[in-house]
Order: sequence, then C-alpha cells, then structure tokens
Amino acid sequence: DPDMAPLKTAFVTSDGKVIDGGWNFFDNSPSLTVEGYHGQFVSRVLAARGNNSFGVVGVAPSNIRLVSLQVCAPLCSLISVAEAIDMAMDIGADVISISIGYYEHAVSADDLYLLLSIMRRAQLQGIVIVSSAGNEQRSSANRYPCWYGGPNAICVAALSDSEDYKLAWFSNYDDRVDIAAFGENIYAGTNGLGDDAYVSGTSFSAPIVSGAVAILLSLGVEPSMAKSILLTEADSFDTREKYLRPGGGALNILSSV
Repeated sequence: DPDMAPLKTAFVTSDGKVIDGGWNFFDNSPSLTVEGYHGQFVSRVLAARGNNSFGVVGVAPSNIRLVSLQVCAPLCSLISVAEAIDMAMDIGADVISISIGYYEHAVSADDLYLLLSIMRRAQLQGIVIVSSAGNEQRSSANRYPCWYGGPNAICVAALSDSEDYKLAWFSNYDDRVDIAAFGENIYAGTNGLGDDAYVSGTSFSAPIVSGAVAILLSLGVEPSMAKSILLTEADSFDTREKYLRPGGGALNILSSV
C-alpha cells in the first residue's frame, strides 16, 4: 500500500537486524503479501495520513511509526502471532494491534501457552495490546488473545452504525470485553480493483482503539494509564443483551484526551 509507506520506517532488533516497514513470518522475509486487503484496511483505519489517494484519514494519522507484522498467508498461525509480539517487543513498540483470534479448542495447549506467556511479557514491558473480540455473535470466552486480559490489554467489541449506541449484530461480547468502537460499514478507501470498500468486523474496531491509545501515549500518558482512561471516559449504553465488562462502554476519544 504505497500511501501507507511513509509511516513504515525502519526498526532495528536487539541483534542488529533492520526491519524496514514490516516482516512476513510465513516465509521469514521482509516481503509482505496481499491477503484479501484485511491488513491494509486495518492499517488505514489506524493510521492513514490525510491527502492520500484513497480518501481516508486514520484515527492516529501523525506522530506514529507503523510496522506491519504479517501472520496470515492466508491462514493465520498462532505461533506466528507469538513471534510477531516477540518482535514488536524487541523493536520497542508501544502499542500492538491484533485483529485476529483463536478459540482455545482450536489450538494446541503448548501453542496457547506460548502466546499467553509472550502477551504477559509484553505487558510487563509496558506495551499496550489491543485485540478484537470476534464476529461470531457469541461470547468471547476462551477466544485469544482477547480473553487473556491484563492491565495493559484491551479487548474490543464492534458498535453498529446505528444512531444509538449498540453492539453490532455480529459482535462478540462477555465480561472480559473491555470497550466497543464503531465496526460496521467503515469506509476503508478503495480496494485493488479501485472499488470503494466498506468493511465490518471487530477487526476494524480494534485499530480505532489502538489509534486512541497511540494518541494518549503521544500526549505523554503512561502506558499503564491508557486503558483506565479509555474505560473511564467511555460512554455507557444498554448492554443487557450483549454485555461487556462492568463499566465497559463505547469509546469516546475526545473525552479521553
């Protein structure tokens, strides 16, 4: 995505490897591939700068650097997710935005243990991890990384595009889902065919919250306070049918900053 290229600057790992814009964990190379435009659309929602060719401005269009760590090609590997989080820690990332998830029954116990261990280490390092709640119209119980939680972890549900706040029909929910952000019919610019792309899913709610976290950190907020601020300033709405954690609500970026 050439319009996102200016955000993707070089990072250096602890062993001296230069990560120039991103890394593909499937073939262990810097060559990123297009898999249904999911990653591109997520990146645009998060950080697209103004005056670009696709007419979308991201939530945090300035003062950030973006690194794309590809873990799907097209199937997504839990091991690759763990490796990507480990690399994000190594290069000094402040926020990790994850728009995929796995139910416990679908992965091995060893792989899940590895993921949760890496997530714990990342949070102890002060990194904020934002993940999507999922689109199965069900509880997010035992769907990871969302369900792991933690002081620096934020699990995000999707709001519908209706005038009144309510969870989108597809959005997962439960008492470890922290906050909701818009995630239905989000304009993401054009796809590779030049057609307008409107996307729906918690995959696109998560980068909205990640962008909000990036804004807070750019203002000098400590990472350990970002989650608390977003939840405290969230707008309450009726969650009796699809509930969030106690005190969970709809993201309000203006109140948060």
